[in-house]
Amino acid sequence: MTHNDLAFTGNGAIPAAGAWDAAGAARDLRGDAVFDCRGLRPSAAFGDDGLPPGCVGPRGWVAVDDSWRLADGAGNAVFDGRVYVVGDVADKPPAQRTAVDAAEEGEYAAACIARHARGRRPPKPYAPPPSVCAISLGKRDGVVVAGSRVLLRGRAAAAAKSAVQYWAVRFLPKPVTVWRRARR
Repeated sequence: MTHNDLAFTGNGAIPAAGAWDAAGAARDLRGDAVFDCRGLRPSAAFGDDGLPPGCVGPRGWVAVDDSWRLADGAGNAVFDGRVYVVGDVADKPPAQRTAVDAAEEGEYAAACIARHARGRRPPKPYAPPPSVCAISLGKRDGVVVAGSRVLLRGRAAAAAKSAVQYWAVRFLPKPVTVWRRARR
């Protein structure tokens, strides 16, 4: 369980720095294996060995169900729903291959695992964070888009990006917490 999971499933409070260490080993959840995978392309280096047919598609993406559990080609969870796949290796829309999405998916999977370990129902169905992108085109120019809609252009977009960047760098993980509260 991560300290962000506490904010996700708890009362919304952001734990102080060092909260992970302060929680101690009693808060840890044991797993059979954790694969920390990074790169530019899907790399199911573990291959199809030991995975049911259809779990790894021809392009290397790993099939998941709507709760980020490893799935067969038909979308059914395998291994009793005990294996989660999040991040870029998961078969999902290309627009959701961002660090923000991967972090949200990981926190959702952690919440599912923690709730299961405590005998509680799973959280509400996963909803990806909004797809908003602010792009700088110099100090006084930019564009802010949401999906395929342009929200801001020019100086207003550059100012909005600067404000978001200032806020995110100084106050993270607060922006993620505000987003979570807003979508409840």
